[in-house]
Amino acid sequence: MGPTTELYETPKHPVVVARNAHIAGRRTVLIYGHYDVQPVDPLELWTTPPFEPVIRDGKIWARGATDNKGQMLAHVLGVEKTLREQGELPLNLIFLFEGEEEIGSPNLAAFLRDHRDELRCDVVAISDIGMVAPGVPTLGYIERGERARIQGLTCEHPPVEVKRFREKPDAELAEQFIAQGNFSWNAGMFVWSLPTVIEQLTKHAPQLSHFVSEIRCSRDITATVAAQFPRLTPISIDYCLMEKADRVLNIEATFDWDDGINFPKSFLSARTRKILTVFWWESRSGNA
Repeated sequence: MGPTTELYETPKHPVVVARNAHIAGRRTVLIYGHYDVQPVDPLELWTTPPFEPVIRDGKIWARGATDNKGQMLAHVLGVEKTLREQGELPLNLIFLFEGEEEIGSPNLAAFLRDHRDELRCDVVAISDIGMVAPGVPTLGYIERGERARIQGLTCEHPPVEVKRFREKPDAELAEQFIAQGNFSWNAGMFVWSLPTVIEQLTKHAPQLSHFVSEIRCSRDITATVAAQFPRLTPISIDYCLMEKADRVLNIEATFDWDDGINFPKSFLSARTRKILTVFWWESRSGNA
């Protein structure tokens, strides 16, 4: 018998919840994902229709294939395989799939508050992430050091110095980090002053530093990005900068998260919005 499924209406899009038969004494895992996707336009940049999945070069190409339907399906198929081969799961499981992540999940917080008892769990696994390669864990880890001494700063969660930043270690090393007890997961949210990030890019990622300089001096940002972006080495900021940077502090995050692209426009200058929009389309223009 597979998990039972319920559909919960919200003021906008429904939340789907599935669970197996919960047994007292077992740990409960909640797997979160979202079924909504980014808009498909500009349509002329698609090689195949966005909502007609095709397999090409060993990959599934369709809107939402990696954000976030593919990851959710991987978890669902894993549960299906375990049930087929073993008859039951070794833990209590909750699937929670929402339909508003791409617009900031406006109704999720209220839903979680209203159903907090039935959704109570020991751990939450976020399905909305990617993998750098088959079989390679995706979580990044931050080794916490001593409390940072910043004059005049008082806050509930004071920053600590980062002794080591390690993005996506193999499973054995990740287990060692967890066992040590002084590692945090990398939430992927970074805050820099512009001079600092330019300095670190120049030192550790000169190709990216040159690209940023080209954009800052450009009279036509769209043309500059179109010409330069395809030539860049495909590497994330975690690897090219965060693992190498020598001035990093870590703060425990206790706040809700939202996409930077959804920031109120009043937070950003017109030029910054233009740059964000250009990068957004450049990074979303493929069939993923």
